[in-house]
Parts: sequence; structure tokens; C-alpha cells
Amino acid sequence: MSRIDRLLDDIRATDEARYELVQQLRAIVFELSPQATEEVKYGGLLFCSENPFVAYSPTQSMYRSSCRRGMR
Repeated sequence: MSRIDRLLDDIRATDEARYELVQQLRAIVFELSPQATEEVKYGGLLFCSENPFVAYSPTQSMYRSSCRRGMR
């Protein structure tokens, strides 16, 4: 199981509504930017393309960070 899957499982176990929101966000990101990648960073999801563009964190709404390419 990947770090992303573990984080999504934790979110779902804690708050089903938040899990659904995160899944909708993921679908939107990958629909608008199919080449985007995601990774777990700072306890949340970070979506990247050429540069970071959105992040979901249980404790922070959005922030800039660096990404490693090739993860999804």
C-alpha cells in the first residue's frame, strides 16, 4: 500500500465527508492536469505539475512546496 493510499484510508476513517471532498479534488486536479503528480508531504497531499500548484493538508489549506517528479 502506498503512502497516498494510507493517507486516504486515514482520512476516510476519520471523516468520510472530508475523504469524499479530497477524492473530488483529486479527480478535478487529474482531469485538468493529467500529467500532474501527487505525493504525501507534511501530512497532506501535494499536487505538482511543472511547479507545485495545490496541496491538501488536514491542518493547512494551501501552501507552496517543492515536488519530486514522477510520483502519483
